[in-house]
Amino acid sequence: MFKESFNEILAQEEGGFTLVELVVVLAIIVVAIGAFLARQSATSQSSRVMTEAGNLQTVVGKINSTFAGRTSYAGATTAFLLAQGAFPTSMVSGTNVVNGWNGNVTVAPGAGSTSVDITYADVPSSACIEFVANTSKSYRTVTVGSTVVKTTAQAEADLSATQAACTAAATANVIFNAAS
Repeated sequence: MFKESFNEILAQEEGGFTLVELVVVLAIIVVAIGAFLARQSATSQSSRVMTEAGNLQTVVGKINSTFAGRTSYAGATTAFLLAQGAFPTSMVSGTNVVNGWNGNVTVAPGAGSTSVDITYADVPSSACIEFVANTSKSYRTVTVGSTVVKTTAQAEADLSATQAACTAAATANVIFNAAS
């Protein structure tokens, strides 16, 4: 009788999974989900960079059309341009202008008011290098934090300096200097 009961228990256990097997399966599932989420995050970051590059180009185009025929960018402020509808609606949050990483975007006349500075605050280091590399060609100068990574309109952004400035902190302020 004892032998029959023991055989019944063994027969029941053979049909199910052991605890070790379940842990292994769960570990594989967790790793797969982690890999999927990491890939989605990277894709999302690249998409956000491209969106912000397009937004920046739109803003500069609106600024240049608003100040066309003028000798300076005096008066080119965030508030003035917000009232002119110069920012894509996706960037407008009440009376603030924000980028895709929820940092403020501000506009101010550059030195001597012959250009305009557009500052993107709180760009994550994971997006900063790609953002600068994808946008810098169109601007006179580009500054990341306190480091000027593009010194003239004809120069290219120094990617080594960009990487160092972008990774110096979790986020960076990026200033694009533009003129028509």
